[in-house]
Amino acid sequence: MISSLAVRVFPRGVPGVRSVMQHGVHTMFGDPFDATVDPGDPGLMGPGSATWQLLGEPCVMPMGFRALLVQMLHPIALEAVHTHGSFAEDFLGRIKRTALYLQLANFGSTGQALDISATVQRIHRRVVGRTAQDEPYSAGDPHYLAWVGMTFTESTLAVHRAFGQRPVTDELADRFVAEQAVLNALLDPRVDLDALRADPDAGARLRDGEVPLPLVEEGWVPTDVAGLSRRLAEFQPELELRELGRASFRWLLDPPDLPMAQRAGWRVFVTSTLATLPPQWRDLLDQPDSPLRDAVVAGGTRTLFDVFRVLHGPLTLPSLAASRVERRPGDGNAGDEGAQLQRAT
Repeated sequence: MISSLAVRVFPRGVPGVRSVMQHGVHTMFGDPFDATVDPGDPGLMGPGSATWQLLGEPCVMPMGFRALLVQMLHPIALEAVHTHGSFAEDFLGRIKRTALYLQLANFGSTGQALDISATVQRIHRRVVGRTAQDEPYSAGDPHYLAWVGMTFTESTLAVHRAFGQRPVTDELADRFVAEQAVLNALLDPRVDLDALRADPDAGARLRDGEVPLPLVEEGWVPTDVAGLSRRLAEFQPELELRELGRASFRWLLDPPDLPMAQRAGWRVFVTSTLATLPPQWRDLLDQPDSPLRDAVVAGGTRTLFDVFRVLHGPLTLPSLAASRVERRPGDGNAGDEGAQLQRAT
């Protein structure tokens, strides 16, 4: 009741406090994407999408860390990441690069989304090798592409169910999984992103399902919640925490190079994230179930996000994306308006 009244009084957050909070968010996740380019372009998702609705909520902030924890449970995927750049080498940089991909793919213009997907494809081409147990890996392998993509999709739904303001309907969840399947499928090296970038109708064709995407057509990535649960269960026999995984988990619990200003927020991320993991994943991390503790953590985290909504107001990304869509090419002040919004947020 009090939080609802406060939101009506301060619909865009509490002046001054919002700026301080945004500085902390941007320090951790990087600055917002440039919403002044491609005016009028809805991007690959667009207004009304499940993606804009779910990723526009503050409760998704622990999503990336949760996805990272789950990805660690696949020893081959983890060794590939470690061999080609471990967490400890540039932790905040890695977080910011991942956040930039998520921003541009989900909220950027069509061109920005395709450009960042092409960048990820190029990086993946270098991530090829064998583990210490002589297991082959390739970041462009459909198997591992699907695994990594599904961890982000599943983690978004999990944090919403645990900490969101309102329940996620089955229909909304299915739409979200289907939308994220498209983004995941664009990272497949078999998809010609140069050709898509040269196609002025690529965004509309992708949104309408008219572009062949092998990861979707061949069933590597699911397009509804039931399929997501089924595919994740198929990965369960491959999951284990080897020594590298245990060391990485210990490091992630308390990153030594994390600035003091971010440590309190990081502790909240860690504690709240662990409380959302299903038993089979918690067992691998040696984090036993504790229903009472989890309920207390979930309730406390929901309260924190309620306070965040009051003090900070709406998240920046949806409003930036919406401002781009509302402008039209050729508007004389489109760039000025976009720059003003960028500075304001």
